[in-house]
Amino acid sequence: MENITNPLKRATLQGGSRMPRPSWKDSLAKAVRDPEKLLELLELGSEHLEEARRAAELFPLTVPREFIARMRPGDPEDPLLRQVLPLGVECEKAPDERSDPLGEDDFLCAPGLLRKYQGRALLVAAGTVMAKPPDPRAEAAKLLGLGIELQKNGRHLEAIKIFDDAHSKVPHVKIRYYKMKSYQALGRLEDARAILNKIFDDPALAAKKNEMLELRKTFDQALKAVDIRIVATGLEGADVYVDGNSVGKTPFAGQLTPGTHVIRVAMK
Repeated sequence: MENITNPLKRATLQGGSRMPRPSWKDSLAKAVRDPEKLLELLELGSEHLEEARRAAELFPLTVPREFIARMRPGDPEDPLLRQVLPLGVECEKAPDERSDPLGEDDFLCAPGLLRKYQGRALLVAAGTVMAKPPDPRAEAAKLLGLGIELQKNGRHLEAIKIFDDAHSKVPHVKIRYYKMKSYQALGRLEDARAILNKIFDDPALAAKKNEMLELRKTFDQALKAVDIRIVATGLEGADVYVDGNSVGKTPFAGQLTPGTHVIRVAMK
């Protein structure tokens, strides 16, 4: 594992005599932009990685290695680290939060050009004008990878939410496939089968055709309706309710899909 937090190398990075101080261009070029890399360099665990990745989508990470060298390894509360590591709280919105706190949106003449006062204008030469637009495909692929990791760890409800976020950026059949697998693991077979029916013939999943054939058989068998009969001695003609819906009177015969149901018999 790369380590720039040892005293010898820190002294070097902080301007010791072993090598000249790097230029700001070199420092920026070699800056750490990935939360996972930052945590690795500081010998920290991955407990903050998921929320840091989400927050980094709103607040991109750029940390010069010279600055990292001044942090204490293994200390998640290091004050320098807390200045730059994005966390989940960054994604929370305050009750009185406004998207345009300075009221400048009405004064934008063009992207990056603000004319709020007579005779003066502010030109933003970076960020709005020069920033590279986000790549939705890259964002979707990153979210898909995160969802798969959550899925492997049995965190299927969280994985489904991440898959939905990924699909909203770039709809793709593979995202729906992994969402189906989480539904299956949660026992939500009707939801899983609904997705399977939509993606079954997609060419992008041709390599998984045999697997999906088996899944279809499994889902159809599990969701096959079963016969039920309700006989209430002494309560002939009583109303029968299934999951709160009136379905007939006793004696009652009908069908239910497998699963948990609430059956109630009531005499008026």
